[in-house]
Amino acid sequence: MLRSRDAKKRLVVDGTVGTDAAGVAGAPVFSADGKRIAWSRGEREAMQMTVDGVAGEKHYGIGAVAFSPDGKRVAYAAWLGSDWTLVVDGVAQEPVKNTIDFILFSPDGSSVMTLMSGKSFALNGKPVGTFSAVALPRFSTDSKSLSFYAVQGLDVWWKTVPAR
Repeated sequence: MLRSRDAKKRLVVDGTVGTDAAGVAGAPVFSADGKRIAWSRGEREAMQMTVDGVAGEKHYGIGAVAFSPDGKRVAYAAWLGSDWTLVVDGVAQEPVKNTIDFILFSPDGSSVMTLMSGKSFALNGKPVGTFSAVALPRFSTDSKSLSFYAVQGLDVWWKTVPAR
């Protein structure tokens, strides 16, 4: 981050000075191949996710962000003021009440999982379940299944569900 002569903050990537980064709130996130970058910026109640230097819609806040393994897709959590939504490739999904804590793409990038408030999760925008606790989600290498650690009351288990 640097402050230029015009007193604006700018993000510098590989020596290239980027767009105005006033109010940058989130640390930059790189795609696995290092060719893409995303960061949140803005002021209170006017946050934007910026991907490859292009700012998206304004939201009350921005949360978790993730690139697909091949770097072609990006998803992030956006606070709408009363609900959260997952924005995938610039398209907002159905709003949810719980905070989106974590986003994970399948190895082939075809599916995206969101962990919400450590207790529930959704797969491709559809709720999968609510538990006392959920942790350690993992896609199979062929992207066909999703496994996770779940606690419900006194029961503790690894659960596997179809990923599509």
